[in-house]
Amino acid sequence: INQQTGLPVGEARVVVTNINNDFTKVVYTDKGGNFSLRITEESIYSIVSSKESFFDSDINNASTIGLESESEIETSLMMKEIVVGK
Repeated sequence: INQQTGLPVGEARVVVTNINNDFTKVVYTDKGGNFSLRITEESIYSIVSSKESFFDSDINNASTIGLESESEIETSLMMKEIVVGK
């Protein structure tokens, strides 16, 4: 999500890393700023997004510990647009 406008950031690179075993998966957001992927149960993940002309998002953590199989995890990745001259 664009931190300044609140609008979705499409085609952003999202890196999801399982911190239990360092397995990393890279996906891209769709035009609506959404992404999805299958992740392992009973694990903790770090998630960060990046795109040209934006600062990388802060690292978000997500956990599947205690969740049912096929559960959805929602997270918002805030990205600040780089504005030259400001």
